Amino acid sequence: RPSKICTVWVCTARIRKFSIMSDICKVIDNLTCALCKELYKDPKYLPCHHFYCARCLQQLEIQSKIRCPECRNECTVPEGGVKDLPNNFYINHLVDELIIKHKVGNQENPKCEVCRKEYAIAFCSDCTLFLCDAYDCNKFHQNDDASRVHHFIPIGKYKPKVLRCWEHDKKLKFYCETCDQLVCSFCAVTEHVSHCYDTVNKMATKHRQKLKEFIAPLEEEISHLSNASNTLCKVEESIKQQADEVSTRIELYYTELIQKMVEQKEQLKKQACDIILQHQKAVTAQLKEIENMRAAALSVKKAHEDMENNSDQEMLSGKQQWLDSLLSVIEKCKSLNTRPVHLATTEFTPSEGLFPQFGQLRSTATPIPLSCEIAHLPKQSFCKNVIKFDIITKDSDGLQCSRGGAQVRVEMDRKPLQVRDNKNGSYLVTCFPQRAGIEKLSVFVNGQQIKGSPYNILISHDYTSISKPVKVVSNFGNFGRPWGISLSKNGMWAVVDYSNSFICVSNADDEFVKMIGSPGNHENQLECVFGVAFDDDNHLFVADDGNKVIKKFSPEGKVIHLFGQGKVSSVRGITVHNRKVYVTDKSKRCVLVFDTDGQYCFSIGSGYLRTPCDVDINDQLHVTDSSNHCIYTFTLDGNYLRKFGTKGSDRGQIGKPLGIATDLCGNVFVTDAMNHHVLIFDKDGFCIHCFGTKGHDNGEFHTPLGIAVGCNGKIYVCDYENKRIQVFSTCQSHSI
Repeated sequence: RPSKICTVWVCTARIRKFSIMSDICKVIDNLTCALCKELYKDPKYLPCHHFYCARCLQQLEIQSKIRCPECRNECTVPEGGVKDLPNNFYINHLVDELIIKHKVGNQENPKCEVCRKEYAIAFCSDCTLFLCDAYDCNKFHQNDDASRVHHFIPIGKYKPKVLRCWEHDKKLKFYCETCDQLVCSFCAVTEHVSHCYDTVNKMATKHRQKLKEFIAPLEEEISHLSNASNTLCKVEESIKQQADEVSTRIELYYTELIQKMVEQKEQLKKQACDIILQHQKAVTAQLKEIENMRAAALSVKKAHEDMENNSDQEMLSGKQQWLDSLLSVIEKCKSLNTRPVHLATTEFTPSEGLFPQFGQLRSTATPIPLSCEIAHLPKQSFCKNVIKFDIITKDSDGLQCSRGGAQVRVEMDRKPLQVRDNKNGSYLVTCFPQRAGIEKLSVFVNGQQIKGSPYNILISHDYTSISKPVKVVSNFGNFGRPWGISLSKNGMWAVVDYSNSFICVSNADDEFVKMIGSPGNHENQLECVFGVAFDDDNHLFVADDGNKVIKKFSPEGKVIHLFGQGKVSSVRGITVHNRKVYVTDKSKRCVLVFDTDGQYCFSIGSGYLRTPCDVDINDQLHVTDSSNHCIYTFTLDGNYLRKFGTKGSDRGQIGKPLGIATDLCGNVFVTDAMNHHVLIFDKDGFCIHCFGTKGHDNGEFHTPLGIAVGCNGKIYVCDYENKRIQVFSTCQSHSI
């Protein structure tokens, strides 16, 4: 049929639709737009989750901004205009159903409104027309250019509107998670073929479950806001009750006085009302803020309920907008203060005897700290040094509280610290850390942990005073030239005797325990060993360069595993971290990484390292490079970060770096075999101390190689040519 006829259908249908809307609006208030007072037409959600007709929102748009008529929040209109705002599919469905029911009335089978002969089998919600199939009224209406995109509903069975691809005019049967959009089958195998997508039904099931998980924290916040609102209502009622009681007492007291005291009575009553009003305003303002936030949270929750009734496609179309709103509301709820700003009491105290003033008002308000500031807290300090810092409590205006009295508790490593109330809203905290590492400082005010707590403080040993050893070990039987050394978690240490090809193991008291290995190429023998390392279970990993293998020994000294054959070429230093074994390979110019079961993982440093010697790890991987005269730093997955160290022979400079070790605070310890000293760098690569010189006396070195650092501040240095281990400590109590 000609398209002109369809145009006439549309025009006449609009006239009919207006009369239908007028009837329905009389009884269905929740389906009426608050702006145009008519049944919703294409309702759109604002970010605040209030919704209005699209045409009404277009009238409110000013310079791509819309201010919500209900909550007055301003939002930015999408680039595509109001039409790109999220649809309220649920309300649309209700309107469609009501229009059909209204038009059908008591008729079981409504007639076609085009031919007026046959019974209708479909309803066009855009034109509000019933259409039959006998004379192809429904078919022509759906195929006509003017009504092709209209929404058709089969009579007797409501079906959600099927969304179609604007580019290919195909049903949107898939959902692409990568792009967060519905796609048709053609788009799925072309533009989105490498993306993560699946059918709408499967994706909808998956994302409905995710939405339910997101709603849980919102329910908690709504409950919290409700409890806070109830508490504030009680506080407000208590203040009002106090006002009544004070006013009554004043009235009773002054009625017994003579007439000449009336003026003074009225003056006191006015003063009382002013004070009460100030308290009430503070609580009322806070209550209003909480109620507004509660209303916003309920609005997001209502939107979720609406989405639950939507089709899968419709839910997915609007889920991201809803998630953004939900996360925003939860964030605001968490940052909102829900405790009373202050607790106020107002009393009237009559004067004794007959004086010009027969009574006075006394009002007290106890400020509750709403926020705190930590002042003078260092990020780093030394063991056994006194640390002092202040906790400053602030009121609702962000100003320091005028007096103390708050319950302040500070803990370091779950142990309470000394806190002094300065009576001016500030509190002095004193602590005396006894060990190195990252200490967690937890601050509680009135039983609640403050924002930002716990704080991390880096506690380091003070190495700047190290010069002489506290012990020298050189009497381990046939002990030859020590090369590499490693410390276990329980204080044991193992040192490589390079000249004799065995390993000496000592206990935490530096007493000889056992010897592992002997020269040779058998399983339990060693040849040209450079590096050794303990893991967390006291297994010993040995870099056996002569046999081109990595050997894993049990705590009892038995070989339990060999690995790296065919992978390692010229191994030097070795360390173990988080069940990974890191080995420097001089020939391959990199660090090889294995797991503790011997499986090769990857390499680090290729293209950067020339002669890698030793390796150690804290949060980052550090490698000494003797040819480049510096230390390289990488992430644990192999990304280059930086290099540090300056080539030279002066104090603090590097000639030939070989051994390396790190402590819990990120300090890096490096032996320099050319300059015969030990350098200590901080975590940023700055040299903070250097000790030792060439010689044979205690505190002097002749080719220092391996180095290890304990958590107790002890430093073990392999003095290669002097055939000894020198032990240094931050506690300089010499026992040599």
